[in-house]
Amino acid sequence: MSSSVPYNPPDPWANEFANQPNSLHSQQNLGYESAAPDHTLINVETSIDNSLTANSLIPESLQTSGLTPSLSNTWTDARGTLSDSFDPHRKDSITVNVKPEKDGVFLFRHVSYIIETLTNPSQQGSSLSSIHSGTSMQDDSTKSFTSSENIIRRYSDFAWLQNHLHIKYPCRLVPILPPKSLTVDGKYLSADSSFLDRRRKGLTRFLNNLLAHPLLTEDDLVKKFITLDGDQFLNWKKNTPVNNTKDEFRNRVVHQGFIDDWVTCQKTEPWPVLRQEIINACEIFTHLTLLVDKIVKRIEENSNDYSKLSYWIQSSIGPLSKLYSFEAELAPLVMYGLREAKTSLDDQAHILKDQSRGYAIGVLEDAKRMLASLTSVKKMFERVEREMLNMKERTTLLKDRISTDETKLSTLKSYATHTLTDDNQPRNERQNRKTKDYSNDITKIVENIAQDKAEIDRIINREWLIRECVEEEICIFQKTQFAISRIVKEIISEQVKYSEILSNDWSNLDHKVSEMLLE
Repeated sequence: MSSSVPYNPPDPWANEFANQPNSLHSQQNLGYESAAPDHTLINVETSIDNSLTANSLIPESLQTSGLTPSLSNTWTDARGTLSDSFDPHRKDSITVNVKPEKDGVFLFRHVSYIIETLTNPSQQGSSLSSIHSGTSMQDDSTKSFTSSENIIRRYSDFAWLQNHLHIKYPCRLVPILPPKSLTVDGKYLSADSSFLDRRRKGLTRFLNNLLAHPLLTEDDLVKKFITLDGDQFLNWKKNTPVNNTKDEFRNRVVHQGFIDDWVTCQKTEPWPVLRQEIINACEIFTHLTLLVDKIVKRIEENSNDYSKLSYWIQSSIGPLSKLYSFEAELAPLVMYGLREAKTSLDDQAHILKDQSRGYAIGVLEDAKRMLASLTSVKKMFERVEREMLNMKERTTLLKDRISTDETKLSTLKSYATHTLTDDNQPRNERQNRKTKDYSNDITKIVENIAQDKAEIDRIINREWLIRECVEEEICIFQKTQFAISRIVKEIISEQVKYSEILSNDWSNLDHKVSEMLLE
């Protein structure tokens, strides 16, 4: 073995994170989103040298290791696997409601949530029936069910599930959770009824987004989370510690077909643009969601104001009839007009209340769903960056160690050669023992070098698996591109519908009060 040639296997991420600051190096636990990410974007350069051949990119040690390929033996493009089974128009099949009574004892009482499913998920495009029955979705798509009322979870249970999924699927679109609490003017709103309702809706989105993901919905963690009740869930959770969770890349080798396809197409990741724009999009949709929320509240306030106006008009009929000396034939016309105005304003208040509710469950919810989808992509890239930085740091350490060991190996071989006497002269006992010691040291160093090279091979394989995984998740995300069209159309249709209703109501009232005299 030559010590002058360092070990430099083909690296598919050669310059991927060359300019990234070191602020993320210490974030070792990929299961949490709480670590403040560095939003400095990574300058991605071409990561595969065109001179490399596809067959050279999977180390031979892994090709013959017997590990499970990541996909089927017949290679299909990543865009034709998971994304084909993802339905962006899938309707919600599960809902989360706040339990009326708090659980726990005094001073330690907490809010709990009841997980409930729709009575006929097959009509909603759901796969939940297969989860409860244990059969395939195709075999059980016509069955209906209702969940047990004992499916009760705390917020910490949802956070526990998300943590497990982050560890198991660090490079997947794991949905985000709503905040546990909200601070306004130094006050926590974790027990506020309005905040609890918003968090309930966020937990509903979390579970439905999990069930919509083609891979996550089939995970045993997700299935048991929404089906086990009472002591069964507590025992299962206790026996499923986080440190026992292994990520999806364990014991897997990237399929050669993926590498062949990548090299043949000479792909360059669109990730720099996507990462930059995903941050911008998150900011935009945050403002959009807040604005739609203000519109909902404003319409609701208008509804309340119309109800108040109706009340005061009704209250004015009695005093006005006694205060003014209307002519006998004119008084009924004025009183009739006031009563009709009161009735019409009541109708207007109900119409606006319906419009507010329609915005809340339609436009606002879709805007929040899209914001959650964008944020999931953003968080995924942050986890990928941390993962890649850790692997790059580990690879650098291993290469340095290999170089050092090769230098030691060359030195020991030189010493061992010089300790040998001439072949025609007998060796003394000391020389024989010293030569034997060198032989043991050489063997140990050779083994260490082989182990370090094998670990580098595993890291490179993991890098390819991450690339493949992110490609699949981007394809899934791209299928949600028409969500903004739905939001815009909902806004327009809501405005057209209620504007027409309100206009007709005002026109009818104008006709009814036309007999009210002005002088």
